[in-house]
Amino acid sequence: MKNRILIACSVLLSISLFAQRNEFHFSNGHPFIQDEKGEFIWFYPLENVHSVENQKILDKRMADKLNNIQKTAFNKEGEKKFTTTHSFNQLGRITGIEFFNHKKQTKSVTQINYFNDSLINEVKIITPKKDTTIYKYFYEEINGKLYFKGSEKKENTKIENSVLIIRNKAGKTTSNLQRFGHNLKHSSETKSYYSEDNQLVKTEYYYDKKLKSVYNYDCNAEGKKVEDKKVKSSDICKWTEERSDGSYIMYSRTTEEKNNYLNASLFDKDSTFIYWKQYLNDSILVQSRNYYNDTKTEVYRRFNDKQKLKSSYKYIYDESRNVLEHEYIHYRRKHTYVQTNINTYNSDNLLETNTRYGNHKKPYTTTYSYNSKGLIVKAIQKHGVKKPTVSNLTYEYTFFE
Repeated sequence: MKNRILIACSVLLSISLFAQRNEFHFSNGHPFIQDEKGEFIWFYPLENVHSVENQKILDKRMADKLNNIQKTAFNKEGEKKFTTTHSFNQLGRITGIEFFNHKKQTKSVTQINYFNDSLINEVKIITPKKDTTIYKYFYEEINGKLYFKGSEKKENTKIENSVLIIRNKAGKTTSNLQRFGHNLKHSSETKSYYSEDNQLVKTEYYYDKKLKSVYNYDCNAEGKKVEDKKVKSSDICKWTEERSDGSYIMYSRTTEEKNNYLNASLFDKDSTFIYWKQYLNDSILVQSRNYYNDTKTEVYRRFNDKQKLKSSYKYIYDESRNVLEHEYIHYRRKHTYVQTNINTYNSDNLLETNTRYGNHKKPYTTTYSYNSKGLIVKAIQKHGVKKPTVSNLTYEYTFFE
């Protein structure tokens, strides 16, 4: 359990660090697709490029031996509007999506190939105009383990951006190089240095081959070696505080010339996550994530330097970890944007209704019907309350033998 926690904390720390590096280039060139329920699935160039689909969803597809799902939407006159077909491999992962517009008689196709049926190898998207975008992912084997090596995005025949990762013999990343822009003329690179026992000692960030910032992880006051005022230099420390009741707090501190960040993650004696908080200069709360076990509620918040709330996400779960409510709020100067999703479930623990409100406007409500296997056979979508627009969706399936 603690290994999982360390991974989670590392992710939170990475997010906070990258957020401080304004120059760091985040490529938006990685695809996101929608599953058969319309939920977005993102693909990230991380250690192992998997989809972020819930394992429970993958397990059910495997148990049902799903080969493909064909979803057809009809208007109120009973005419076909569009048909979406999702195809899967025998591990439940999506291998293809075909969207057909019946009125325009046009088709778009997404093809997803895997290495060993689980690691994403290639995603190819073909538009109705036959334009093609290809995302490729590469791996290497070190001491019998597969590691993510890099990726590239190609539109038609031209590479739009790429990532290249170099590792040492222990599999630790020593260089992460991203190239982007017109003719790939821009680059950002993070170089990492390790001790003899492979503990991270220092990272350097370069933009267009110029050193921009340095992070030292040795926790020594004399750790800053960079004298150039144009280069940001920071120290990072990590430590754990054990408490008398068995709970503990995992801390990390980033010390910079102007801004210092303190991260604190609290876990109970059973290593259950309670909260994560990030402070600017040890006193100004800038981000927080809380989990309230008594109400099964998870809340993430972001604040500005005047302690005013910028945005928040809230999830409320039931005992089966089903999402009962999801609320997103973005606080703006003149008005606040609110989006709310409310779900209900039937006696078989299957999603029965989903109602989505966008900034208090007319709600979208979808009601699902299932067969004896727990597979959706029909969905009714309504937009509005008094005179709602209605569309019906039907589902057809094929299965592996």
